[in-house]
This record gives sequence, C-alpha cells and structure tokens, in this order.
Amino acid sequence: MAQPKTLLGTMFQDRNKCMRHPMNGNEYFFDRNSEAFYYIMEFYRTGKLTLPNESGKVTYKQLEEELDYFQIPFDKPAVICSSILGIIRNNIDNLISAFEELIIRCCKYFINHIKLELKNNEIHIINDKSDNRHYYDLQDIQKFCSSRFMYDETRVILDNMGKHIEDHLVIRFLDLNLKYESGQNSNGLPFISITFLFENVYKNFN
Repeated sequence: MAQPKTLLGTMFQDRNKCMRHPMNGNEYFFDRNSEAFYYIMEFYRTGKLTLPNESGKVTYKQLEEELDYFQIPFDKPAVICSSILGIIRNNIDNLISAFEELIIRCCKYFINHIKLELKNNEIHIINDKSDNRHYYDLQDIQKFCSSRFMYDETRVILDNMGKHIEDHLVIRFLDLNLKYESGQNSNGLPFISITFLFENVYKNFN
C-alpha cells in the first residue's frame, strides 16, 4: 500500500503482519467514523486530501480527528486552499458549460443575438419581445437560463473571470464569429450580450 508512513501503510507492510487482525479471512474493522472514512480512502486512492462540503455529514473537526488516528499528515491551510480552488474551478467550468448550452439553444432557434441582465437575484433575457417569430423560443431559453445560471456565482465569476470566459467562447464557436460583451447598463445592472453569425456555417454546406 502507498503512503507507508500512515497507519494503514504501516500495517500492510510485510514486516508488520502482527499488526493485522483480519475478520472473515480478509476483512478489517475499524471502529471509526464511517462517513469520514470516505475521505481517508480517497487520500489513499489519489494521494490528495479533500475537505467535506459545509452541508455534508462530516465536519472539518471530525475529519481532522480521523486523519490524526490514521496518521495522515494534514496541512490544514494548504488543503483548504486546494479545496477552495477546486470549487472555484468547478464553478467556472459549470458557468462556461451553461453559456455553451445557451449558445447551442440559440442556434437551434436561429436566434443570433441574446442579451442577459442580472437583476433582482435572477438572470433575465432582455431581447426585443416584439419579434413574434421567437416569442416562444425565448420563453424556452429563459427557463433554461433560470435553471442553469446561478445569480451569485454568475455575477462573481463574470466580475473576476469575464475575459477568460469570453476568450473561451470565441474560440469554442469560431465558425459563428461570436462577439461577447459584458458590462453595466444605464441602470447600473450587469448584462451579457452575445452575438453570432450563421454565414460561415452555411458556407460549409457548399
């Protein structure tokens, strides 16, 4: 087993057979926190420590107690920092995925411009509703936006990583000649405007 300086790593070294007391032939029982043991096994599997979510069944304190029992070194600031960075990366990836799905839906309905406004803790489509051709299409897209874009996360990520998201979408949808714009409107509300062209797509049919 890897991690030879930990309790389990020490137990399963050949010279330490006397430390092992299997049950039913090849089972080992530890009277410890079973929920926290998931994180212990993840450490042995990946070599990295992850922290439980605040809403999870295991607290940081409980995990620390288990790490101490299993003799797993725990640099709390480093692990917390790593976990936070992982959450941030995951949130950014989710937001980018939501934008990609939004653009694909717009293409499905041949809508070449979409404008979103962050208002009253919600994401609103503020396209011109006078175009009856896309009235129901925009309703469908609004439902999608309400379910996929989380207001607080979207606002914070756009404030800090907007340029990164713009660059990704422009490259991802290069054939659409995508134009991405974000900022604040005259009322001080954040907005995102995405425009694209279908001409290059048509050229590929020739």
